[in-house]
Amino acid sequence: MAKVASSKNLPNKTIVCLTPLPILEDTRVIKIAASFARWGYNSIVVEDGMSKSAVPLPFELISLGKQAMQIQTVPNIRTLWRIQAIRTAAYMVINGIPLLRTTLMPHIYRNGYMSQYGDRVKKALPEANLYLLRSYVQYPAIKGKPFIYDASDFYSALWNNASNPEKKWAMPFHEKVERECTEKALAIITVSSGLIPLFSEKFGRSPELVRNCYDKRLDAPAKQTLKAMLGLADSEFLAVVVGTAKDGMAIPPAIEALGRLSCHAHIAFVGKGHKDYGPRTHSVGAVPANEVVPFISDADCVLILYFDLNANYRYCLPNSLFQGIAAKIPILYPMLPEIVCLASKYNLGLPINPLDPASIASGINKLMANKSTFDLEKAAAELSWEIEEQKLKQIVEQLLHPKG
Repeated sequence: MAKVASSKNLPNKTIVCLTPLPILEDTRVIKIAASFARWGYNSIVVEDGMSKSAVPLPFELISLGKQAMQIQTVPNIRTLWRIQAIRTAAYMVINGIPLLRTTLMPHIYRNGYMSQYGDRVKKALPEANLYLLRSYVQYPAIKGKPFIYDASDFYSALWNNASNPEKKWAMPFHEKVERECTEKALAIITVSSGLIPLFSEKFGRSPELVRNCYDKRLDAPAKQTLKAMLGLADSEFLAVVVGTAKDGMAIPPAIEALGRLSCHAHIAFVGKGHKDYGPRTHSVGAVPANEVVPFISDADCVLILYFDLNANYRYCLPNSLFQGIAAKIPILYPMLPEIVCLASKYNLGLPINPLDPASIASGINKLMANKSTFDLEKAAAELSWEIEEQKLKQIVEQLLHPKG
């Protein structure tokens, strides 16, 4: 683990970003931390997991270990039961708390959460003038310190799709932490204007918009491009789906759509959690965040399969949208309001219904016939992190260098 000097001994102010992912899986933290360094701050990232970058990163990196925590699966109730049940029961007996299932399970969850994540972060946490959290689950580790909450998702909506045990025992704890995090943050930012009223209604605070545009300045050369890796000829059509497999991603209809297309059409899945879906599908796994755009640059379109599963997906502006823009690849996009707004303004591609195989197949057929009518150069120039980061810079300067 890297040792970091106290900010009191450093000439410039220090900002620490905390991510619950390995840094090379978190496109947003890479951009944000690089911006902080570019603006003259001592920029440090605390990652959960361990990353090895092919190119030097423009900030200091502290790694919590080889195994990364996944927000959606950790703390895991069954695992925590084995680890925490005896310790928690003893604590409750000593403190006179009734030892019932309705009281034991929430305490196991809370104690397991703190020992699994909060305590590990605290031990590695360097001193700083400002912290930036990528998830509210990190809040207990920096409680009482100045921080910005970067709310990329409206987690309350995601809980609607949680398993019943998690809803019953974990949701109250999560809601308590999330509410306190939003109340105590010096500033809140989010990635989509559609998410702002959701936070305002639930928590009484409106985040500021800092979209997750792509930063080509941080690109690392990919070892080879996607089509080249798959051995596909230039004449073959390749649609690429970028991102971890999620509940809100309509994968089965896309696979069915392939059966309606010529044998020259393929779909590649770039991200964690995908499997072999059948003929002419290619699951290539995760790619480091700063290599994604060079890697997919020879694909023929980006296929966005998110659908209106809940409010969080309804108002999403996914990384894959901006990665497709940066790669100047036409985009087949769902009719979700935030995506439609940008796609219509910049003529990014064609709308589809990701739940309808015929719609997906029709979109791909149209692109196979003609894909040269889109204004991707303008979109790539205007929807860039180089422009978007100025909003974040203004927020940080107001917090660390207040005038008057």
